[in-house]
Amino acid sequence: MRISFRSLSVVFFLSLFFLSTSSFAAEKRQFVETVQFQNGQSAEITVVAFDNEEASSKVALQRAFSAMTRLDTELGEYENNTLWKLNHAGKKTSVSLSPEAFSLLKQAVNLSKVTDGWFDIAAPSAYSAFSQRDYRRIKLNENTSSLSFTKSKMKLDLSWILKAGMVDAAIASLQQSGFANAQVEYAGVSRHIGNDIYTPWSITLGQGKEKEFAYHANQYKLSSAAVTHIDQANAGNLIDAKNKKVVVPQIKNAFVIANSAVNATAFAVAAYSLEPLTSIRYINKHPAVHGFVTDLEGNLLTSESFAEKIKKQLYTENK
Repeated sequence: MRISFRSLSVVFFLSLFFLSTSSFAAEKRQFVETVQFQNGQSAEITVVAFDNEEASSKVALQRAFSAMTRLDTELGEYENNTLWKLNHAGKKTSVSLSPEAFSLLKQAVNLSKVTDGWFDIAAPSAYSAFSQRDYRRIKLNENTSSLSFTKSKMKLDLSWILKAGMVDAAIASLQQSGFANAQVEYAGVSRHIGNDIYTPWSITLGQGKEKEFAYHANQYKLSSAAVTHIDQANAGNLIDAKNKKVVVPQIKNAFVIANSAVNATAFAVAAYSLEPLTSIRYINKHPAVHGFVTDLEGNLLTSESFAEKIKKQLYTENK
């Protein structure tokens, strides 16, 4: 059989063409979606995938937002939802929870124990000299997936932990959909898994206008880590878990990095409620979290573990 040189040239050209087009189709890119919730706040989810995975990426993004919306609908500050029922429930009145909501509130109560009550979802509850109304008066029933209070006049504040739970839920949904490179950002809380297109994810921490803070007003690389940033603009009316009064800010910024958004947020809320030096000492007592705060004059205080992370320039938090 005779094969002409011209035929070989055509075959070679076509091979190069298909190789180049297939490699082009296999390029990685970002798929980004933004959704606004009932409370007016918006979340942004970014997935990094190959160009030919656009359809599956969009489906995964919608599933992730659905996971966030379910939690927000159940535990957000909306009339007649589950949170409303909890905050209007009497002593020993059980309120049923979805599996997702039960899991989040169980984590929150456990974190209240770990933080020795400096983070406490029962912070708005009435103060009593005879019987403190705090997380210890919350009863979770695993068998019925329900919550009740052992004291009257109990209320929950889920404003920050709910955002964190929604972020973690979105990440879990994306992982279940098979995506390993993504980030979720929502109202001061973010979580990052895997990498961006070519490099680790990065976030900008700081406001370089303060002299003492300027050196740290740059980007930090993140892989498999969550970050919570609380400042005077987004703190809201945080209640001091100890004295039941609205927190009077002594800190301008509090940044906490941990392995999950829920963990980062619990410690950020606790840190923001304290004065700067006490806040950093508090974070230093918990090596699983890292962070820094700036006082009202803009002076920077970093935790010991955060200083070590700066040297490595990569934040990876393993569960």
